[in-house]
Amino acid sequence: LAAPYVAAAVRHRRRVAVVDHRGSVTFGELDRSSSVLAQGFRSLGLAAGDQLGVLCANHRDFVEVSIAAAKAGLACVYLNTGFAAPQLGEVLRREGVGAVVVDSDLVPVVEASGYAGHVVVADGDPVSKVGSHRSIDDVRAMGSSRPLLPRKPVAPVLLTSGTTGTPKGARRAGRPAGLSSALGVLERIPYQAGDIAVIPTPLFHAWGLVQLTIAAATASTAVLVRRFDVDATLDAVEAERATVLAVVPVMLQRILAADTHDRELSSLRIVACSGSALPAAVATAWMDRFGDNLYNLYGSTEVGQATLATPEDLRAAPGTAGRVI
Repeated sequence: LAAPYVAAAVRHRRRVAVVDHRGSVTFGELDRSSSVLAQGFRSLGLAAGDQLGVLCANHRDFVEVSIAAAKAGLACVYLNTGFAAPQLGEVLRREGVGAVVVDSDLVPVVEASGYAGHVVVADGDPVSKVGSHRSIDDVRAMGSSRPLLPRKPVAPVLLTSGTTGTPKGARRAGRPAGLSSALGVLERIPYQAGDIAVIPTPLFHAWGLVQLTIAAATASTAVLVRRFDVDATLDAVEAERATVLAVVPVMLQRILAADTHDRELSSLRIVACSGSALPAAVATAWMDRFGDNLYNLYGSTEVGQATLATPEDLRAAPGTAGRVI
């Protein structure tokens, strides 16, 4: 994430990069603070190539930590915020995580997991006590604004679903098949520079992280919903006049099941859906209610078999998976 965010900071320093429950932060501010944080991670004793766990909901600290890790040459291991302590402990040990950044409300889970490495507390009151742990402000205070230049990019680690056992880390490298699918997404979904994208999908999952990366690459504003809630998500769309909404199919179903008749969502140009199969009836119901703005990505980019259905595809054949990209 460092490269697109730095590039956006050079061209659009004062443009808002992230909006969350704490307000907004510009590309320039995010670039500066992530450089300081990267130096702070190095001061903790983390070296290029080490693993940094990220156990955070959707908010600015998740984004800043991801950028800082890239600048420091660290591999982010993105952790599910719903993990129980034993599962979390097993994943942290197996993946060799040297430090973990965790939301303040999830610190008890980390402590109960038996993890013995550095714990950095994010998204909390800067003056609150965090016991023996460091706050993210403490780590920033250990750094400087001198930029770090890692010798090569380090791919992040996203965890498998865990349906056949404890989730395992899968490093997302830029293989040709995956890059081809990524380009196919950008060719067929009409993202624009300066979009305003509401992202309630968890950033620790691939689809949420993809949407954040696209927002960075197009110098767009990412409006982060901490955890999905129908009202919070639609409030964000209306308040920010969002042009993009990133969802998974169950979110569409929950929005459709809610009373949305007084909602004004006409600003949405793109509703980008992925994560599981999209029922035909849901696709049709969404477009009948909110317009032909639904794009559905389905399949595995790891093997180059992702498919994408446009609104035209979904109108012609609601159950279609679309075309291979």
